Amino acid sequence: MDQQIESAARIFEEVEKIRRGCDAKLSHLEKNRRCLDCGKDWMPKRFELCPECGSKETRLMKKRRKCKDCGHVWEPSELGVCLWCGSSSSEPNPKDDPYIRQVALPRLIGEEEFYEEQLREMVNSHPAWPWAKQVKGAGLTTIGRIIGKTDITRLNTVSEMWAHCGWGLEPDGTRQRKRAGQAINYDAQLQSNCVILGEALLRQTDTYYEYYLRQKEVHSGLTPAHRHNRSFRHMIKLFLSHFWQTWREAEGLPAPPPYVFGILQHPEGHLISPWEMVKEPAQVR
Repeated sequence: MDQQIESAARIFEEVEKIRRGCDAKLSHLEKNRRCLDCGKDWMPKRFELCPECGSKETRLMKKRRKCKDCGHVWEPSELGVCLWCGSSSSEPNPKDDPYIRQVALPRLIGEEEFYEEQLREMVNSHPAWPWAKQVKGAGLTTIGRIIGKTDITRLNTVSEMWAHCGWGLEPDGTRQRKRAGQAINYDAQLQSNCVILGEALLRQTDTYYEYYLRQKEVHSGLTPAHRHNRSFRHMIKLFLSHFWQTWREAEGLPAPPPYVFGILQHPEGHLISPWEMVKEPAQVR
């Protein structure tokens, strides 16, 4: 069943990617403009040549742009300038691609809906879904991607689940990450899926978001960016530990507590149950 979910999720993602590319193409064409000075068409972009020396070596600094050659700083126009003559005078001149709009996009939308429905049916009948569906922000397709890339029978501890998803630790105690010249020891796409899931949890401002805010208070001494990154990481790891536990229990597999509670004997009162994060109580077995 998990292999089918993996295939369904992969095909759905590929069709979705192509459909989004077509949407972006049409949106890009709709923004086309005509220069009032030279009469040529151009697409709006934030890039501008330096108005002082004409250099292309410029970089954006928040809302201002700076020339790397002469050091001139200016406020770029909202639409950019004509790439042919440098004029900022232009008018809307939208374009269209009839083949994409009338032929390709309708069929892609239909295919995307078909594969998404297939994925939904598979995940709805999966043992891991009854708990996950109660978490606000845990979308069915996102959970399907995690299920499809995870063999829960081989992940006997929550630490192995974290390491499998790219949120564990290396033997030297540092976090898992890409290193130059070394093969990664986790699924990079699965790690990316977890980031998408974490961002969805933050948008819902529910129980996992509250945990994220508590972690930010704990790490108040760090810089804002470090506070966010560390709290975000803790929130994702907490969700993965809950997902792993409820999935293992649903499959009838042992689900020992995390290392710090099972081996190091940290106070059990600090252990957060997965059922504390959802509205429905744990089912009596």
